[in-house]
Amino acid sequence: MIEHEKHIEEAGLFYEQCELPKMAGRILGFLLCSEREHNFEQIKEAFKVSKGSISRVIPRWLIAQ
Repeated sequence: MIEHEKHIEEAGLFYEQCELPKMAGRILGFLLCSEREHNFEQIKEAFKVSKGSISRVIPRWLIAQ
């Protein structure tokens, strides 16, 4: 496992303990470790998950702001 993958997984586990979806934490970890911006499709491809898996957690961040 590469270093970024370890941090991404740790972020997922941390946010899961805070009663947020693990995927939300993993996406946040991915974006924080990334050196560039990513669009929805790039995030979906990076995690090899369905569109629904991503779209269910992203609106939580938009509402929180």
